[in-house]
Amino acid sequence: MLDGDIIDLYLKREPDAIRYTSEKYGARLLALSNRLLQDMETAKECENDTYLQAWERIPPNEPREYFFAFLAKIIRHLSLDVCRKKNRQKRNAVIVELSGELEQCIPDRRVTCRRRLTEMSLEEWSVNFSEAFRHSSGTCSCGVTGMQIRWHRLRRNLPARKTRSNPYCSV
Repeated sequence: MLDGDIIDLYLKREPDAIRYTSEKYGARLLALSNRLLQDMETAKECENDTYLQAWERIPPNEPREYFFAFLAKIIRHLSLDVCRKKNRQKRNAVIVELSGELEQCIPDRRVTCRRRLTEMSLEEWSVNFSEAFRHSSGTCSCGVTGMQIRWHRLRRNLPARKTRSNPYCSV
């Protein structure tokens, strides 16, 4: 089918216009988009969006002499928009490795916490813990309070010590 006939179908608002456009130019439009995007699925989406925009733009425009150029411009802009969305700075953040000098300046929290854990007595731990979480009143869906969960985590993370007053205590 000739370009002028396809344009006439678009002007008459015939749905077959999209089918004829796809048959005549679909492979070329898909290849153009795929060369820009390097992703076949996204290129197919851009091809479909091209047909939609052609459907919307043709009644005021009549690109009889340059129909493929008209479609190629639409798909090129759609593909470039997709490339811009994929390569935005927020989505494509670059991770910079810290140099050895900066790593030495930053203290390792795990080491300092373990050191404090081993240096504190069990009584100091219980006092610090109860003061820090005295005001929390969260509960989980199984009926266990937030304080019970915190006590469980505290007991699990404390170094195993047995005191003379309670030789069975493994906390």
